[in-house]
Amino acid sequence: MVASRESEIIESSTVTESHATLRLLLAERMRSCTFIFVALATVLLYTKYINALEICSQENCLTPDKCEESIKSQVLCEKQGTMCCSIVKSEFRTHCRHHGGECMDKCALKLQHNTIDCPSNQVCCVLV
Repeated sequence: MVASRESEIIESSTVTESHATLRLLLAERMRSCTFIFVALATVLLYTKYINALEICSQENCLTPDKCEESIKSQVLCEKQGTMCCSIVKSEFRTHCRHHGGECMDKCALKLQHNTIDCPSNQVCCVLV
């Protein structure tokens, strides 16, 4: 009877030790998963922040009085005192992209706009 009781105690302590070991392993794994989750969330948020800080094209960086509508998100202009215009006022549209056009070798006369940024052998063609 004493031997049976001793074997029960040994089995019980072995089971308790294995449960404690399993708990430690599970806790360690949960810490690792939490760390990985936090790292991924940080990377995703940083990527979203960096993408939000786009650089505005130079022809759209103008003083506020030349903008009909500005871009509301965080878009950076290199020059101090300028902002990124989504729509440039018609009297200040000097670049082909202000008209929604492209510099091309040739196009119909009705599609052409005078701009300052097309090379001398090309014209600004606006299809819209």
